[in-house]
Amino acid sequence: MIRRLSLACVCCLIAVTGCTKPKQPGTLPPLSSASPSPSTSPSAAKPADAKAAIVALAKAYYDESNTAIRTGSTKTLREISVPGCPCNGFADQVDADWKRGTVPVSRYYTVIRVDKPVLRSPTVGLVSLVYRTNDYKVIDKTGHAVVNIPVDPKLKSSIVECHRTTGGWKVADVVRT
Repeated sequence: MIRRLSLACVCCLIAVTGCTKPKQPGTLPPLSSASPSPSTSPSAAKPADAKAAIVALAKAYYDESNTAIRTGSTKTLREISVPGCPCNGFADQVDADWKRGTVPVSRYYTVIRVDKPVLRSPTVGLVSLVYRTNDYKVIDKTGHAVVNIPVDPKLKSSIVECHRTTGGWKVADVVRT
């Protein structure tokens, strides 16, 4: 039962599909941004800069997923995602697991490589990632391990869709491929 609950946390991230597009009015920030944080520079950027920005954001999403799993803090994970993104279901599951008191600890995702950043438009980009899931423990409220989940030897891949909003690039969807 506990293993199913902790695995639900993981499944929620990799099974997400569909998402609403942000509807914020205003001037879009420049396409260049090496990090997922908003950019305020008024200069126009090359498409290569936008591709670098969405690659950085996709990597940051998986890093923040690891942080959320380990600490129970989903604030940053939610900040780098658009409102209504199915990927927020993963953050909801992390919150529920921590509230229940059975949580996975340690780094869960390791990004192996990032392939094919593509700009579908000046405001929509896609990034394909290959990653593995590591072994981890699920602990109870007292800090005792209640289950150990072994490493999954199979590599997995996902496509991260990023949208450029008035707040900068944000994750709009994460779909396991």
